[in-house]
Amino acid sequence: MFLLSCLPILLPVLAGAFLFLWNPESRRAREIYVMASALLTTSIILAAILTTYTQGHDATDCTLVRFSSGMTLSLHIDRASMIFGMIIAVLWPITTAYAFEYMKHEGKENKFFGFFLMSYGVVCGIAFAEDFLTLYIFYEMLTLSTLPLVMHSLDQKARYAGRKYFIYSFSGAAAVFILLIFLMQYGTTLNFTYGGVLDLKKIVGEESILRAVFVLSFFGFGVKAAVFPVHSWLPDASVAPTPVTALLHAVAVVKSGVFAIMRLIYFGFGTEFLYGTSAQTVVMAAAIVTIVFGSARAVRAQHFKRRLAYSTISNLSYIVLGFTLMTPAGLTAGLVHMVFHAVLKITLFFCAGAVMYKTGREYVYEMPGLARKMPIVFATYTVSALGLLGLPPLGGFVGKWNIATASVALGTPMGYAGAAALIVSAVLTVLYLLPVTVDSIWSRDTLVYDDAHAPKDPNAYMCVPLLLLTAGGVALAFVSQPLMALLSGVAAGM
Repeated sequence: MFLLSCLPILLPVLAGAFLFLWNPESRRAREIYVMASALLTTSIILAAILTTYTQGHDATDCTLVRFSSGMTLSLHIDRASMIFGMIIAVLWPITTAYAFEYMKHEGKENKFFGFFLMSYGVVCGIAFAEDFLTLYIFYEMLTLSTLPLVMHSLDQKARYAGRKYFIYSFSGAAAVFILLIFLMQYGTTLNFTYGGVLDLKKIVGEESILRAVFVLSFFGFGVKAAVFPVHSWLPDASVAPTPVTALLHAVAVVKSGVFAIMRLIYFGFGTEFLYGTSAQTVVMAAAIVTIVFGSARAVRAQHFKRRLAYSTISNLSYIVLGFTLMTPAGLTAGLVHMVFHAVLKITLFFCAGAVMYKTGREYVYEMPGLARKMPIVFATYTVSALGLLGLPPLGGFVGKWNIATASVALGTPMGYAGAAALIVSAVLTVLYLLPVTVDSIWSRDTLVYDDAHAPKDPNAYMCVPLLLLTAGGVALAFVSQPLMALLSGVAAGM
């Protein structure tokens, strides 16, 4: 049964590598192969999660490599792993179907889908990592596997975005490497342990330096979570093909960042060691500043995907704020928003990609009148936008409300500042998301097209994922209570 945890990593990595060797000329053959690989990986992930949930962790634990008695490359599925694993398992095949159509005009599809599959396996490794060393190794591999996707077109903008992504990511990884050294020196184990791994005897007199290491490693992981001021690679990465930016901004890279921050706080240093200290103040302040900064920049951004990228920066720090509250309610709220944001934001990026694919328009001031010509795209955009800005009873409201109430319940000035930042961001979210809908419906499109080039909804490869994700985002809102019950198990250390 241990294969259930390692196969979701090995299978897509090997499938992606084989695609480079095979290099099929038939688009149909490649699509069947890639989708079969993605669906099989998804099936194994869900089977592993179900087995762990019903039979316990021992049924799926797996050690891939043993470096020494205390250092291993090993996998373990807990409730935090389950939720991140389910996010990627559901969204990756849907993105794959969308990419089949979108990548027709991008070219180099064998290369794209090869790295696309390999990235699937690497993110699974992050989700199922048992310890900080395993997390670090897969975290580094994620940069290497997604870098070719960011630089896919290899034009000047893509090369610049790739260099920036590489420099930021490996600088963050260097900070995380320092974390490993200190945990090996002052911790009882590198394995994730709810409540923390610090040895209370060893840390006496070293509290200040350890809290400084925590802040450093927070910003190290915060690179991929796009925390200010280490965020600027993310908007530049929007030059990548839309299936890539959708995964970067909703599922793979950024969620790996916030997931790692959650591991760092609750399973590394522990809230007992951090709560109420200057270290907590610093990381909370970073999250609060990022929330407002990201929303404000989104209002100003005119490029459609860059506007959504800045929105991602803001919403990621909603999740980070929940985690940095260092309370069970904050942890649960952060995980809830992590789920809803993934579904809502990937839908919005798919809508932006569909507009670009069918019309070539990239800027929000080019949207007037398009809703009449592309009703499915703009209907799904509008529903998901309303969800993300937090309109009850849609999913975004559930996450934001719980983060806000957990912030107020903290009863500190930083807690109240966090709640205020959420209110300011909610107003700004209305200003940067809804004008696209308003202009697309009520303004006139002054351009004239011939029948062959008139804007219209894309085909089923792109429309079906949009409809599925929108329906899923609405449905999740109505099962938010069972979802929160599952996630509260993480906060209880289960």
